[in-house]
Amino acid sequence: DDAFRKYLRKGAAAYVEKKQMSPEQAVDALRGCGAMVSFAHPGLINCRPEELEALVASMKEHGLDAIEAYHSSQDCSQVSLVLGLAERYGLAVTGGSDFHGSSKPKVRLGHVAWGSDGGSRIGREIYDALLERRRGR
Repeated sequence: DDAFRKYLRKGAAAYVEKKQMSPEQAVDALRGCGAMVSFAHPGLINCRPEELEALVASMKEHGLDAIEAYHSSQDCSQVSLVLGLAERYGLAVTGGSDFHGSSKPKVRLGHVAWGSDGGSRIGREIYDALLERRRGR
């Protein structure tokens, strides 16, 4: 908190104005560095399914590799939507718990919070598929 207050807030000594880039520019930049690019937690974007699909299609044209289907903030319907997008656009599927320690006490490391058991484990097959995709690139 002290660092943000003293140095990083607007007008402080180390503050730098944020520069925004489009999702497509971000994909281009990351791919230019040799990264595999995954669209993280698309369920947090407040848009209609057709808008999300248009964004995915545009990012795919720029080299998007994967999309995060499994995330603690995405419910079952969002997971289904994202899995469908992954299949339609030939994207790998990723998953993450979004674990942040005590600041998110209901989120368990390596688990997603949706499901009847309150937290399904993200399977090793997600990692293995990404690794295989990376090797094939």
